[in-house]
Formats: sequence, C-alpha cells, structure tokens
Amino acid sequence: MNYLKGFHLVFGFIILIVFLMTGQYMRHQLHVGDMELGPRALTRAGHIYILLASLLNLALGAYLKISQRNFIKIFQVIGSILIIIATGLLIYSFMTEVPRTDIERHYSRLALYGLLAGTLCHSVLSPFDQQA
Repeated sequence: MNYLKGFHLVFGFIILIVFLMTGQYMRHQLHVGDMELGPRALTRAGHIYILLASLLNLALGAYLKISQRNFIKIFQVIGSILIIIATGLLIYSFMTEVPRTDIERHYSRLALYGLLAGTLCHSVLSPFDQQA
C-alpha cells in the first residue's frame, strides 16, 4: 500500500505544476487584471482551489501511514480516491466554469465536498489506529 503514498506525492507535484500553468493562463489568456471584481474573484478562487488540492495531496504523500487494520485501510483508500477525483474535478471546473458572472459553480462545490469527505475519511479514524 506504499504506492498510495507515492501516488499522492507525485500527483501533488503534478497538480502544483497545473496550478502554475493555470496562473499563467489567467494572466495571459483571461487577463484577470482587467476583469470586473466578481468574475475576477471567482476565477482566482478556482485557481486557489487547485493549490489547495495540490497541497492536500502533497501532505498525504509526505505523511500518510497506511493502517494495518482493514477497516481503517478501507477508509484511507476511499478517502484517497475521493481526493484524487475531487482534484480532477477542480481542474475541470476551472476550465469550464470560469470566467462567468454566475456565482453558482456546481463542479467546484462538488469537488470541495469531495475534498472534505476524503480528508475526513483519512483523519477521523486515524486516532484509533494504535499500530500506525
């Protein structure tokens, strides 16, 4: 199960590069500095969400300890899958939902709930794991 830790680390670095690329995209293609405040804030928020996902994956890659207890291990795997899917959804959201004047961003909301659920899967049971 060490592959999960390694995957999060590599995936986190890749998403960090995607974050840098979306920053360049915002600057040179979207011209964020010239936008009205509403769409500008929403665009930057989507950009920062990608950074959030990258840092979460990097933290899991650095510190994840897979439990020996199957029940906890299942929750860890589910949490990782949720976080990975949510990260991809955040990138999709950035590319399809910005820039818009509509404040409703359904994919972003779903992705943030996925990050929350995945993080909870990793953290709620870990205090009960005496073998980690």
